Amino acid sequence: MKHQVENLWYPIWDAKIRLDYAVRTPEECANIIAENAVAGLSLLDLTHVAGDPNLTEQTRKLVLRTWRIALSRNFDNIIDIAIARWRRSEPVVSMTRPDLKHGRGGLRDHELLTALAFGNLCDAPDLTDQRTLLLDTRTMLHQHARRSRDVLDPEFAADIAIDLGIPRPIRALRAIAEAARAIDNALTSGLTTARNLLRPTTPTSQNPSDAARSTLMLSTLAAASHYPATPTSPTPPLLLRVSRRPAPAPDYPSTRHLVPPGRPADHARSVARSRSQ
Repeated sequence: MKHQVENLWYPIWDAKIRLDYAVRTPEECANIIAENAVAGLSLLDLTHVAGDPNLTEQTRKLVLRTWRIALSRNFDNIIDIAIARWRRSEPVVSMTRPDLKHGRGGLRDHELLTALAFGNLCDAPDLTDQRTLLLDTRTMLHQHARRSRDVLDPEFAADIAIDLGIPRPIRALRAIAEAARAIDNALTSGLTTARNLLRPTTPTSQNPSDAARSTLMLSTLAAASHYPATPTSPTPPLLLRVSRRPAPAPDYPSTRHLVPPGRPADHARSVARSRSQ
């Protein structure tokens, strides 16, 4: 067993790939999700490599069962964390230096969409090609930058385009933007479906805090659908903001603008005459 472990891990470490290892029981894997649902997202794509396949399958079933319970309890917290990440990294489709991992429509969003599907809250379309393109681009970025990096800088675009077999860098960036847009659109639909399943509300039953969060989430989701397809698009539109303050009173025009041209005294006498009649 020791020899097999060394053959598995040493080539990974020698290649400078950032992977870690841990020894856990199936129950310990499930406890990670129960205690911190966000940290347990990486356990959802559990894949058997070697050893007892029955143990892997047992662990997978226990992890998924625990995740479905944790997702319904922590849905709002998971969405709040995603919104904060989108604000920090911004959308992949609109940035000249897109964050392939954390940006809107990036690899983290694909992971979130898959997690919602595993939780039986939405249907996830087949986005294998889009995910593969983002993963390949990120791997090539690591190789050309000679360090771990998620933000695609323009100086690496030409080399990565050649590695991808795309003749021009602008076409490679457009392909990346289109892949991110597909992931983003699928996640937008998936989040809307999930919230409708978990929070079926009526106009009389929804409290203000839930309404504020729903409006903020939906406005955040809708923002990316208006971005241009090219990565050189202008600055993204501002998100809608929800406030507990009442809306300010409308600024009606002053009545002095309603006085017809002429002498004010003549106008005042005509008004008084019409009232007396």
